[in-house]
Amino acid sequence: MFAHSRLASSAIAGLLLLTGCAAPAAPAAPPTAVPVTQPTTAAAAPTSPPATPTTAAAAKPTTAAPAPTQTPPAAKPATVTAASTLTGTLRLDTISEIESPHPYFSSQLVGISVRLNVFDSLVERDWDGKIVPGVAESWNVVDDKTIDFKLRSGVKFHNGQDLTAADVKASFDHLLDPSIKAPSTSVFAAVKEAQVLDPMSVRLVLSKTDARIFDVLANNFSVLPAQYLKDVGVDGFAKKPIGSGPYMFVEWVKDDHLTLEANPNYWDGSYKGKPQVKTVILRPVTDPATRLADLRSGAADMIMDVPSDQVPALKSAGFNIVEKDTTQHDYVYIDTTKDTPLKIKEVRQALNFAVDKDGIVQSLIGGFGRPLAGPLSELLLGYNADVKPYPFDPAKAKALLATAGVPQGFAVDLDMTSSLPSALAEAVVAQLGDVGIKVNLNTLETAVYNDRWVKKQLSPLYYNRWSTFSDPALLDLLAGCKGFLSAYCNQDAQQYLDAGAATLDQAKRDTAYKQAVKVLADDPYAIYLYQLKSLTGMSSKVTAWKAHGTSYVLFTNAVIK
Repeated sequence: MFAHSRLASSAIAGLLLLTGCAAPAAPAAPPTAVPVTQPTTAAAAPTSPPATPTTAAAAKPTTAAPAPTQTPPAAKPATVTAASTLTGTLRLDTISEIESPHPYFSSQLVGISVRLNVFDSLVERDWDGKIVPGVAESWNVVDDKTIDFKLRSGVKFHNGQDLTAADVKASFDHLLDPSIKAPSTSVFAAVKEAQVLDPMSVRLVLSKTDARIFDVLANNFSVLPAQYLKDVGVDGFAKKPIGSGPYMFVEWVKDDHLTLEANPNYWDGSYKGKPQVKTVILRPVTDPATRLADLRSGAADMIMDVPSDQVPALKSAGFNIVEKDTTQHDYVYIDTTKDTPLKIKEVRQALNFAVDKDGIVQSLIGGFGRPLAGPLSELLLGYNADVKPYPFDPAKAKALLATAGVPQGFAVDLDMTSSLPSALAEAVVAQLGDVGIKVNLNTLETAVYNDRWVKKQLSPLYYNRWSTFSDPALLDLLAGCKGFLSAYCNQDAQQYLDAGAATLDQAKRDTAYKQAVKVLADDPYAIYLYQLKSLTGMSSKVTAWKAHGTSYVLFTNAVIK
């Protein structure tokens, strides 16, 4: 869920970022979006740093599911002395405020980033987006509804307690409790229960096969200390969360700053690595111009989401820009359930031929992206290299419209959220107009847009960005015949989507989704636009920092000179 202001800063109006990793599974949980990002202005003044923070308180792997290439060693507590001598403060301007310090109430990029720094899951997605061991050193898929996890020894929570299977079970019990009304609960609809097999082994029992279970665990689950959770309850935990991650929670002053401090006892073996800086201060700065001003003035050491048109100037001034391909997809979705020409496959193909994706990437997002070849990027399981992007061919688009019986084109509405960059949608609208498709662009408030999306009440075309599109099973949600957010159905594609969802065998899933992608490319459910890169700006004081493929921000490898 990373906002990517790839437009010239004068055109930025913010971005809708629905949590692909926390996609709703029931109408009770509509998609969420980050706060609106305001346009940048040259006159933005740097912000003031927060006050000095207070001190922080103290089975074997199966080949049928994601598995480590080798069994990691048991976790060992980090050397307290070395970690305790850490110094330095990293100040980061983020694109939004977190929803809550409680990990199960965080479903947007910044909140999830904090979660990954403070907490650990059973499995994680590494820097390149691959499923790797977390606090579970190995796992065994007993069958498609039963997974056994063997926990690492030596993992401790920030309060010094050992992490055990009882904590994992208590965490699932808490997450699945409908009374807490956590947004993350809906994506665990297939989880029936967690069972303690022994102090360091836990069994996850599903009510039905969920091909996304490892993706969901990596993106949405955190292990909480059972006794502390029982003692303080939901509200108390949100005020002072305790995890086992590389950083510890210190304080949160809403709409001002959140402070984390290095965990001196973080366990060995995590892909996240050990903290290299003692204190991290995150400040929500939704205005891109203010973030830029903070970086230039030294008020911030790092900023999220650098506008593409500012990259050359920042580099010339000695700042570093870290680019990273991400699992973010921009689409214009097409509703095929309404009585419009969009029901005809050739019309939807014409829309894809009519839009110059390469031109938009180069001119409006600074080249920091690449056109999508069908519905999935090459970072994902199920990516089909035989499927090529639709080339920009207005003549072909007009010929297809004629074949479909609408040679003069037609009129249609397109909805977008007020938190999306309007220039991107306007470029698409103009190019569709060039082939005779007259598009009326409607801008909706984010909450209204999301509500209408869930209720299937949006216009026949609707612009959207799906972030952290990290597993192809999301295709069923967005384009399945019974998908919660789908306004499209192709039975040929559905049989492959069903096959991919019916097994945890990754090779079988890859084959099934490759076939689904081929069908969905030929019979498009959207105008497949582009995959985006993240752009993170840093002062010369920050070295060694590495961007994550899911756009989450980890602080463990940042070094302050």
